[in-house]
Amino acid sequence: MERRAVEVVGCHDAMSAKVIEACGFEAIQISGYGLAAALLGKPDVGLVQMKDVLDITWNIAQAVNIPVMADVDTGGGNAVNAAAITERLLALDAEEEQVRLDAARAGLAGATKLADRLDEIATERAALEHETDELAKESRAVATALSEAELEVVRMAEEHTPQVRQAYTTVTYEYWAPFNYPNFRVELGRTDPYIGAEFNEDGVELDVPPYGAITFEEAEPIVGVTVIGSACVPPGFILLQAEPCEWKYPRSGVKMRIDNLWGEHMRVEPWNKGLDEGYRDAGMSCAIFELPESRKITIMAGSQMTIDQTDIKNMRHDAHYDIRIIRVTVKRPLSGTD
Repeated sequence: MERRAVEVVGCHDAMSAKVIEACGFEAIQISGYGLAAALLGKPDVGLVQMKDVLDITWNIAQAVNIPVMADVDTGGGNAVNAAAITERLLALDAEEEQVRLDAARAGLAGATKLADRLDEIATERAALEHETDELAKESRAVATALSEAELEVVRMAEEHTPQVRQAYTTVTYEYWAPFNYPNFRVELGRTDPYIGAEFNEDGVELDVPPYGAITFEEAEPIVGVTVIGSACVPPGFILLQAEPCEWKYPRSGVKMRIDNLWGEHMRVEPWNKGLDEGYRDAGMSCAIFELPESRKITIMAGSQMTIDQTDIKNMRHDAHYDIRIIRVTVKRPLSGTD
């Protein structure tokens, strides 16, 4: 069969399909956007029900004698839905030979194999449904399966396992902006175009989460983090996410947040007009985190979203937090217990 390109025009109902066929086109594609616009007056954002799509596809297929390409997006969600919808589409033309005839009439490359492939899809559906059921069962089993460490509290409570308190010492490391340390990685976030994320006189002003972040690691277990800085528009907040040394927190993870950080650095415009750090709203704040033993920490930060004339001119907000100092406390063992 000759290999060639075929112009496929989009339609949205039976009448537009008949017009396309009358103009001499060899195949038709149902336009998802056109269908949504004609039916609801809305863009193609998933508002049209799949039943409506199939009904309109049926009307179009019955109105013309050329192949019709349906638009069913992702097939209704998962593999089972996709198989069911494929079966419904196959039912639009009950005669296998007619499918082959329509495909051949369009002159599409490899079109004579179309019906055979559709038959294979229909035949595979039963096996697919079985496999999907088995995978669903396995997924539920995995989701509910907990490790020994994750079951530690329940097991020790049931077995009345005696516990011994821990004694250890700590060492605190202090890091200053701009954090050019080998164990630190600073990601300002979006900087082009400029929206406020920058290195400035007061520290590292991160883009709002999740764009801006500071990540660091220590060789020893981290048990405490203090973040010192100032908000652009108080109150500010600090987010901390940690990678624990041992995973035993199945329903929470090691994620923390501290809000209501009221320290504020002066914005550059009033600063340039003569206000300085003596202004009553100027100041710093700190967020103190105590956490389980962790090996890696990611800090994100922000403040409130508000605008003035400068923000309107620059088309941005100023919901940032400037980080100046990070103190990291690590755990060191003592000999024996107290």
